[in-house]
Amino acid sequence: MSKKICIIRDDRLGDLILTLPVVEALKHENDVEITLLCSHINKNLARNTKLFESIIVFREGIFNQIKLIRNLRKEKFDYIINCSPFKNRFYKILLSGKYKATALLLSRYKRNSSLKKLFFKALLNFFYNYVQIIDRYENRLQNNISHQTDIVLKLLNNMGLKLNTVKSYNFSPNHYENKNIIIIHLSNQWLLGSRINQLKELIKLINQKDRYKLILTTEKKIHSQYVEMVKGITLFNKNYKMEINKTYLCFEQSFDDWIETLNLASHVITPECGCSHVATMLRKKTIIIYDESNHPDLINKEYEPYKNHYTKLVFKKDDIVADIMKFLR
Repeated sequence: MSKKICIIRDDRLGDLILTLPVVEALKHENDVEITLLCSHINKNLARNTKLFESIIVFREGIFNQIKLIRNLRKEKFDYIINCSPFKNRFYKILLSGKYKATALLLSRYKRNSSLKKLFFKALLNFFYNYVQIIDRYENRLQNNISHQTDIVLKLLNNMGLKLNTVKSYNFSPNHYENKNIIIIHLSNQWLLGSRINQLKELIKLINQKDRYKLILTTEKKIHSQYVEMVKGITLFNKNYKMEINKTYLCFEQSFDDWIETLNLASHVITPECGCSHVATMLRKKTIIIYDESNHPDLINKEYEPYKNHYTKLVFKKDDIVADIMKFLR
């Protein structure tokens, strides 16, 4: 009889993507039915993976959480596995299940006292059958940094759900690759300091190369600071023929449309964000640019795309424009 498992991943796009290799291995090596409890931003991605028998979207508000708990308790899960950072959301410890497990990520930036760790361990052991506490500060000092995928993998193995073959998760076959299409994702990280000038220079140089078509993708709503820069840029339409040496703007897309647009390109250039994980999951030649003010080497080791190839750059540390143009040759 299939084991019923509820996996909680109610945070960001990249966090779910880094969990997918473990979910895929779990489905492949065990007779399981998996329900995903996720954030709204992860719903469409999860639906497209076809790894989950059911998907439930977490909604804020005390009454929504009470309703959620009542509905999920009826499911009588064999396992409830919280893969998201532990937060003060009580549904994570009140859900009905034979075995419950969670991982607690302690601060990576400051020392965590022994008393604090003992307190959390005692508290969590009261509610969970399996608890994994990750002291990221101590791990960083010992250069023993845990990748997010490996944290989830270790948690499941500690529960007895042995997984032997965990590989990178590829979202869909890359059938649409066009060697002349480049995508730059307009994350808000481009808006810090002088980075916007680097972005403008990069766009200009790409358009001078006489062989590239360039698409700028954005979040659902374009940031006000981009409005002047993108004024006059042609809106992207997948049904129209693209021209070389021309820039197109693609925004206000559904998730499916965004995936389809990313899948047109051979190269994706993006600051570190959800787009970086989606692009590598689609097996694009991806340049990920890390924020020099946010411990780039540490963030890279904790959250880099899992077993997918990419090129790493760091704002300020690297000559972003020159290095990207060399990569495109």
